[in-house]
Amino acid sequence: MAWSELDLDEGLWRLPAERNKSARPFDVPLSPPVVETLRALPRIGPLVFALDGKRPMAVHELIDRVRRDAGLLDVRLHDLRRTLRTGLAELGVSLEVAERVLNHAVPGLQAVYNRHGYTAEKRAALARWAKHVIALAEKHEATIVAFRPAAA
Repeated sequence: MAWSELDLDEGLWRLPAERNKSARPFDVPLSPPVVETLRALPRIGPLVFALDGKRPMAVHELIDRVRRDAGLLDVRLHDLRRTLRTGLAELGVSLEVAERVLNHAVPGLQAVYNRHGYTAEKRAALARWAKHVIALAEKHEATIVAFRPAAA
């Protein structure tokens, strides 16, 4: 994630086509807690998550650190997507909106004729998810493992 891709005033991460496996631009609405967290981060380079302000922290490096710190060695990155998708279903988010949140390809003629971006619907779904995650964190605060910064 690059700072240049973020519009924190609009609450959007504008993922460019060249960095998206579907090869199309994709807007990710950011919930207020995510925007607040991003605003609080220091800007020490062009990338939001970087090991030394320059070299990007690869997602697998971040996940490996979280897995190790939390003692969850069998957790995979895709588990986070599955958890989100399942959670959206449990929260009553429609199939169509939940699939678009994950940037899944739209099948058949719907992809040709329906050009709606679903930004408002995705924003509402992700706001509900953020509220749900915060409630879980508050309920289970005693068992949350703190993420340790990397050693300098």
